[in-house]
Amino acid sequence: MTHLAFANGEVIASKEVGILTKFLNDRTVQRIDTPSDRVCFGLDRNRPVIRIANGAIHEYPVRQSMVEKLLRWHHLDRWMLKNASNETTISFLNDLLLSIKSSNVRIYLENGEAKTITSSRYTEFSDDAVLKACENFDIGKVSRTDKVLRIDSEVLTRSEPVVGDECGFGFTIFNSETGFHSLQISHYILRYVCSNGLIIRIPAKDEKQNYRIHYNFTPNDLKRFLDEQIENIKKTQMEVAQKLKQSAEKALTQEARKKALALLRKIKGDNDMMKEEVDRASTEWELVNIVTAHAREQPVDIRLMLEQSAGRLLN
Repeated sequence: MTHLAFANGEVIASKEVGILTKFLNDRTVQRIDTPSDRVCFGLDRNRPVIRIANGAIHEYPVRQSMVEKLLRWHHLDRWMLKNASNETTISFLNDLLLSIKSSNVRIYLENGEAKTITSSRYTEFSDDAVLKACENFDIGKVSRTDKVLRIDSEVLTRSEPVVGDECGFGFTIFNSETGFHSLQISHYILRYVCSNGLIIRIPAKDEKQNYRIHYNFTPNDLKRFLDEQIENIKKTQMEVAQKLKQSAEKALTQEARKKALALLRKIKGDNDMMKEEVDRASTEWELVNIVTAHAREQPVDIRLMLEQSAGRLLN
């Protein structure tokens, strides 16, 4: 896949909400419902294209997000194609299309480029709809890539879950039009001393509902879902603050160190230096802040992954 010249959508990284609004208003989107056997990949020199036979054959440039979504559909890692030739990669992707059990699929186009492929049972929450449902919220910064939309609220409250370490508490909403993330709202903690960010899931009794929202909910449920989750953020904030306090007193296990190192190896950097940082950490709170410090300088998708994973280290 490294030799293919994919199309890629615009990246918005920690900008004012007006920039996102303008992008969403200016873009052109289209959904094509079609039998899966009428779709195939091809090559235009080294540029992958997708061809859809629907009366006539229509051809569209392919974004990397679409290919990664197809691999994800079959629980495959994109790195397995790292050294494959362009022709081998295209042939393999067509085999994956033929392996889809669903008779119909949906191809989503953005500005004339194929951005993702989903099941006909999948409920898409468009970024436009999510942003509209946030009209009454105080939005701080927004980020967006082909894989994820991230909306960070303004700080709602401040406290010192760890003495001398003031933090701002708010929430993060993230959505994915391409199917890489379910629609979720999580606690967002900003550590003022170093501007590290930490994402922690809302403590929930029914985690399955969160993961199945794109199959159990409709777009009409969107506003109600967001409002309910904001209330849950407020109700569980003290519980999260207590978790942070406990993490500053809790000695590290070897298992936690291994998990942190595995996360940090996913980013570019000095592996020896990162290992030394992890080895020096003595509490969960110190370990989490090592991970989030590295997350701060990463691209949008990787930063979100690291900040979410750091939150899971506390559990």
